[in-house]
Amino acid sequence: MTKETSNSELKENIRADTPKLHPHYPYEKLNHSERMLISLVYTYTWRKFVKRSKVSKNQKLFFSLYFKQLHASYYTRVVRGPTFITNYRLKRNFLLSRANENLRIILQSFNPLNLTSFIHGMRSQIELNALVAKFIGNEEYLKNFLFLNEDRKKVNEQPTVVNVNTLVKNLDIQLDGYQEIYDTLSLLLHPNPSAVKFYAQAEKKDNLSGSILAQPKLKFYFNETVSATEFSRDWFEGMTWSFLAHVEHFLFLFDKLSEDDLKIDADPKALHEAMMMEITTKYEKEILRVANTAVKSGEDVNRATNKFIIDLINKETFKN
Repeated sequence: MTKETSNSELKENIRADTPKLHPHYPYEKLNHSERMLISLVYTYTWRKFVKRSKVSKNQKLFFSLYFKQLHASYYTRVVRGPTFITNYRLKRNFLLSRANENLRIILQSFNPLNLTSFIHGMRSQIELNALVAKFIGNEEYLKNFLFLNEDRKKVNEQPTVVNVNTLVKNLDIQLDGYQEIYDTLSLLLHPNPSAVKFYAQAEKKDNLSGSILAQPKLKFYFNETVSATEFSRDWFEGMTWSFLAHVEHFLFLFDKLSEDDLKIDADPKALHEAMMMEITTKYEKEILRVANTAVKSGEDVNRATNKFIIDLINKETFKN
């Protein structure tokens, strides 16, 4: 995606009557039995969030689609593969789990209207997209991300993660509109005047005097802190389209990321070496004891130690 592709264009593309298929969608590439399995998981796990939500019928189609696409990505890029977990699989697991969580957060923010949770879900998705965009083409950052320092006070002492605001600004260069939406959401999330006015839906300064509000929409209870007026409904609907566009962009970015790091993640030789190093380091004394015993008894040392290591691997596998 380029700077010429604006956020508004992406939102317009996503407003079609029914979702359209794209090459970066993994669900359609699975075989029949795999699609059936994911459909069953969706039906019994996430479908209830879509059905109970108060979003439009058209938006429900997109939410349903994205639940399945994210699960298909999880199945192909995290679940499939060797039993040993690697740095790269851990990061993919986090990205997909958070994206799935964001879908659920957004859907549940409508019943009743919950501005705080809605903004958290939207900001989280923007930040995820910004992180994945940073990973793409930056193998060194992708490789070391899990172990980077997070304390901004030590930024001059240790390799540190890039500040999330910087990541969002860099993402905005790729797809116009991210920074504006992120800043708007931040103003509403924090205890700023913008948030106060939004909750009260106050419009004109001249109409605010003492305790008299321009549009008194305050409740006598806290179940629905934001009133469901024409203004708030339009705002939530518009922002929901933005969120769906961000999820679409996430799938696009994640597809590129998967191709970049999967080669490293799925290298059998590298995995075998890492596994053997882990085992021999953890059980060094025990392996030496087996080797010494084999020497004393006249057994083949390599055969004895290999059998012991295989038993250890089986033990570790079944334990986990």
